[in-house]
Amino acid sequence: MRIFLINQGNGVDFNQNPPLGILYLAASLKKAGYEVDIYDQGANENKLNYPSKDYIKRFSPDVVGFSLYTFGLPQTLQYVKELKEDFPRIQVIVGGHHATALPERTMLDCPEADFLIYGEGDITIIELIKTIESRLEPANVRGIYYRNNGNIVKTEPRAHIQDLDTLPFPANELIEKYTYPSEGIGTGRKILNLTASRGCPFKCTYCNKAVYGSSFRRRSPKHVVDEIACMFDRFGYDEVMFHDELFTAKKPWLYELFEELRKRGLKFPWRCLGKVGTVDYDLLSAMRKNGCYIIAFGLEAGNAKVREDINRKMTNEDIKNTFDMAKKAGLMTYAFNMINHRLDTIDTIRDTYNLMCEVNPTFAPVFVCSPLPGSPIYQYVPEDIKYNWKRFNSYRYFGGLPISISSVPPEDLMFLADQMEAFYYSRIKYFSEHVLHLKTSMKVKRLITMVWLGFFLARVKHMARDRYFVTISQPSSFTRFLSKRFYKVIKVFVGLFKSLPVFRTAYSKLS
Repeated sequence: MRIFLINQGNGVDFNQNPPLGILYLAASLKKAGYEVDIYDQGANENKLNYPSKDYIKRFSPDVVGFSLYTFGLPQTLQYVKELKEDFPRIQVIVGGHHATALPERTMLDCPEADFLIYGEGDITIIELIKTIESRLEPANVRGIYYRNNGNIVKTEPRAHIQDLDTLPFPANELIEKYTYPSEGIGTGRKILNLTASRGCPFKCTYCNKAVYGSSFRRRSPKHVVDEIACMFDRFGYDEVMFHDELFTAKKPWLYELFEELRKRGLKFPWRCLGKVGTVDYDLLSAMRKNGCYIIAFGLEAGNAKVREDINRKMTNEDIKNTFDMAKKAGLMTYAFNMINHRLDTIDTIRDTYNLMCEVNPTFAPVFVCSPLPGSPIYQYVPEDIKYNWKRFNSYRYFGGLPISISSVPPEDLMFLADQMEAFYYSRIKYFSEHVLHLKTSMKVKRLITMVWLGFFLARVKHMARDRYFVTISQPSSFTRFLSKRFYKVIKVFVGLFKSLPVFRTAYSKLS
């Protein structure tokens, strides 16, 4: 049988990284002897388009599987409907984070779906495909929903995979046709995206843990290094991006990983996610010595009451000390910042901005929290829009308004997020520490310089519009007068050259 796996994009922006979940499924299917192809709708080369009829005809799949996300869902549901109309014999399977969070609702929203896989699909998809191939009753396949005489039937759940070393390496050969923007920040030429664990025992209220659950499971260091060596040799990767949410959770495991890399003679740049409270200076220094050059931490909120409400058990001092240690160890730092928490107000959001400035990481994006299905905060979404997926598509980056669960109106959340980034990156302290004195590759240095310049222009825009949220102190009337005049002049100048990529980006910051 031929299996065609489609990774849904968000419909507006390109995917930053390869779809590791689908690549694992593809590897399991190939190991079982099936012919598999992958289509990543969000990859640059596909320009956010779904596979054409001709593409489907050429591969002629027996089964098409979709990984569903809440963002971009309406477009995917429409595509599945058209696919089934054009190719009625094809069996459709849906799965992923959205489908696992709301399985019965997904089967209702997508009547063309023959099956839904909930939870980890690595084993389930093999058993389900064998059942489809043999035309057997699927009642004995754990971890699925299916249709039977007009009814939606749920089978017993499947336990999480405990020994992750039993899984084949992701089928990266199927994404050699794609490139991803995450490679723009890297010091290497080609980045291997890798995960060494699954599951998270923490209970952050904004996270959807429906697929991998709360049970933390980790591959052995040897198995991880085996994958790195294999992928470097086969495909020419020369850098690694670890996607584990708890990569720094267990120090002995990390030291074993470093020793395994040393024994194999493997040296390469890599980056990872960390968690405040799980690192110390010695570990961060060892990470730097063994190739790590940037580490990301969740700052999320700068107000203690807000952090307590979202189950982030840390203090401002914990956060500041962690970032200080990382910088002292020679690492660049990345902070995830979020607004629109349930208890957020203008004042608590200012607290977050002030903590960002104190910590002063190399990169500090600001996200507007979305109450997605599967997360505890989904309960705060108003009933009249709880299943309105077009409304969820209205997001900061998608040209619409976010769903506010805080006291701050949606339009102000948008404005705040933009202004926080503009004011943060355009500070003198940021320019001094990260543009003038940061020791890194010229590739990253150029990126940081462009980031600073773009947000400096965005700051001019905000000052010219005379609206201030993130800073309490207001500029003098003379400063505001100059900003407005400078804004008009520079917008006209940049507009003359906006056909060039660098000026097109600058113009978007001014608009």
